[in-house]
Amino acid sequence: MGGRGTRAELARDVRSLLEDGFDIPVIAKFVVGRYWRGADDAERTRFLELFESTIVETYSNQIVSFSGTGIS
Repeated sequence: MGGRGTRAELARDVRSLLEDGFDIPVIAKFVVGRYWRGADDAERTRFLELFESTIVETYSNQIVSFSGTGIS
């Protein structure tokens, strides 16, 4: 993630790191807790999409607002 890229490139990079380094479905299931069992497949799929998008957006915004020495 070095250098200056577009927001879309940054989001792509954050998403890639997230997918490579974290088991998002397991984390999402933990976040939802006991309600996961009551959700149908469509609800689970939609939650996973929104959960991942929220994480990507949050961290992308934090990186953009970072005013330190840089990220490598």
